[in-house]
Amino acid sequence: MWQTRLTRAAAFILAAFFILSGIGKLLDVQAFQATVRTYGLGPFSAVVAPALPPFEILLGIIMMVRPRSRLLATCATLLLAVFTAGFIFAHFFGGVQDCGCFGKIAVLQTSPTVSILRNIIFLGIAIYLWKSSDRLLELSLPGWQWAVLATVGAVVFWLSGASSIEPLYRLSKPFLNQKIEQTPLAEVVSIPDGSPYLIFVYSATCGSCWDSAENIMAYKRLGVVNDIFGLTYGDEGDLMVFEDSFAPNFQTRILDRNTIEQLADETPTVFYVKDGAIKNVQKGQVMSPMRFIEDGLMGTNE
Repeated sequence: MWQTRLTRAAAFILAAFFILSGIGKLLDVQAFQATVRTYGLGPFSAVVAPALPPFEILLGIIMMVRPRSRLLATCATLLLAVFTAGFIFAHFFGGVQDCGCFGKIAVLQTSPTVSILRNIIFLGIAIYLWKSSDRLLELSLPGWQWAVLATVGAVVFWLSGASSIEPLYRLSKPFLNQKIEQTPLAEVVSIPDGSPYLIFVYSATCGSCWDSAENIMAYKRLGVVNDIFGLTYGDEGDLMVFEDSFAPNFQTRILDRNTIEQLADETPTVFYVKDGAIKNVQKGQVMSPMRFIEDGLMGTNE
């Protein structure tokens, strides 16, 4: 009896992990695809990114219905093994800091070390389920459950395709059109007089932040802004890895995570400040300075 309960509990924990992971990615498949590219998958990221979130959600749902299925346990074990191994390789040999495991669910984002340890623990749970599951590699469900799963599958695959074109979850643009001294940013940044500058709020372990780093530095290099102020949270070691990789042309101040979350609800967030006011806010992906100029954003409030 206790073993059956333990198996069910393990299956529910693993199922919840997959469902949360899938939903987080589904909210912004564009951003997840950018993270997948950092793994070195190149054009394959355009296939992996939209396919993985629906697969994870469906896998989690079916695991709750059939916790002792060896087929599901096999899928979960292989999925965790491949992506854990892929992230370990990408982190230690490619400098990748963000596994992208939970997508837009920022509260569940962790450092690379914690992400690896967490995935290894879940891999152990999946292996336990495989060992304690039924022997047959088949999945038997009543007809109505197949119908429900087919409907849910159609919906989440459609949402994933839509999210790869336009994110499902768009965050607000905080402090837009406000004077900089009227915002909490004034408490953590030394405000220059009049000249345009950027405030780059980021995480040193964020894949989208790494993707945006070259564009951010180009704003100053091309004279679009006179200065850039970096604000981040986390370990100094993570920041050193970031700085060793990019040799940024700006200084970064490390703040506690709560302060960062008061300034921006997503990383990266970039504030363009001119004449003492926040004229533009970019989130998630940072456009190149040339496009910024071409779109006429240097003097507008957007």
